Amino acid sequence: MRTKLIYAAMAVILTMPSPSLASTKWTGKIYNFFGSSPNNNAFRVTLAGPAMTGCSFNYAYINPSEGNYNTYVSMLLTAYSLQKTVDLFVTPDASGFCHLDEMAVY
Repeated sequence: MRTKLIYAAMAVILTMPSPSLASTKWTGKIYNFFGSSPNNNAFRVTLAGPAMTGCSFNYAYINPSEGNYNTYVSMLLTAYSLQKTVDLFVTPDASGFCHLDEMAVY
């Protein structure tokens, strides 16, 4: 019984998000887009205004292999064409590039 509790506790601890990998919010209007090859930070977005902190480059990216790729790209293109403000929630990847985790348009 005690062994099962220890394993359960370890599983919970190992699946908890790391504070160093917590999402950072970046807010502003879209400045530009850049398209690259698949899985090479394929769709990149840069916001106007202050630079994003915590990332090597001043853009957020998403790759087409991700399930929400079409939704995010559609939302970003629409927000750009309507001059809407967006909130991008990003997490630095292992190379220091900011991966787009979540977003809001308002």
